[in-house]
Amino acid sequence: MGISTLGDFIYLVAINVLVLNLTGSAAAVAGLWIIGPIASMLTKFWSGSLIDCLNIRRIMIGTDLIHAILVAVIPFFSSIWLIYVCLFFLSVSKAFFEPAALTYITNVVPEKGRKQFNSFRSLITSSAFLIGPAF
Repeated sequence: MGISTLGDFIYLVAINVLVLNLTGSAAAVAGLWIIGPIASMLTKFWSGSLIDCLNIRRIMIGTDLIHAILVAVIPFFSSIWLIYVCLFFLSVSKAFFEPAALTYITNVVPEKGRKQFNSFRSLITSSAFLIGPAF
């Protein structure tokens, strides 16, 4: 989770710079920030029902692999529209991964260890937020 979170923050800065260099448009960069909420609104209201019916561990592994593949191909796109489509599917995969991970963690981490787990997770996220963009 720590490596993935670090990668997310590296990717966050890199995608903004890539789109700005590709288009020279601040509006195109703003479009990056609009795609995620749109994908979430279209996906999250029904993804939970599907997650409850499927194997949570497989959903997490599958969506994380999809996420990695999509992030890896973005630098090869020269069209802003292909990048936007890729980002849409990244947000859809995130809409499945996050609730599945929350359910999985709740089932795996014993109740007495959840405070410590949440503390470590928060530390990892904060550290990744500081270190990731520096890369």
